[in-house]
Amino acid sequence: VHYGGCVSMMEATRRYVGPLSLKQRLRPCRLKGSLSMERHSIAIHVNGTRIVAEIEPRVLLVHFLREQADLTGTHIGCDTSQCGACTVRLDGATVKSCTVLAVQADGHAVTTIEGLADPARLTPLQQAFHQRHALQCGFCTPGMIFAAQALLDYVPDPTEVQVRQALHGNLCRCTGYQNIVDAVLLAAKLQQTEDLRVAEAT
Repeated sequence: VHYGGCVSMMEATRRYVGPLSLKQRLRPCRLKGSLSMERHSIAIHVNGTRIVAEIEPRVLLVHFLREQADLTGTHIGCDTSQCGACTVRLDGATVKSCTVLAVQADGHAVTTIEGLADPARLTPLQQAFHQRHALQCGFCTPGMIFAAQALLDYVPDPTEVQVRQALHGNLCRCTGYQNIVDAVLLAAKLQQTEDLRVAEAT
């Protein structure tokens, strides 16, 4: 791992432990006939709404979300699972939806960027992205938000190195990385202030 200075993978692992792996979250996909394209009925809870659809087993979760659920905030950027634009939350774990078959998500809960929307009140992370101008074209923003929130859930007061390590799987086409890093660090402070306010109120 390299961020201007040399940080070993072992050091990075000690600093930030990410969410559970897909293998720990999803059951194996076992369908009748390994090459069968027979359509299957699945039900996925997306942003709190149960969506039922008949799909082929080869359909990726990202395509299900965009084409079946009409939630286009989940972007398709590379088709190789490297850009992170398709990142969502699956049962609370941050995953790249282009690496998950929709049938694997059957019975699970998915949160997309639309599920975080609240016109009346931004989350500390969304507020920080706005204040630090951490978006330009906005294509990578949904994935960046989820990747950053996953870090803050595990490491409430991260260092800059930890932020960069946590975002290394997300690419920004506009190369606005420094503002994004600054926004995540600000979000940590905003969240701490919010937590303190809530604690004092109770």
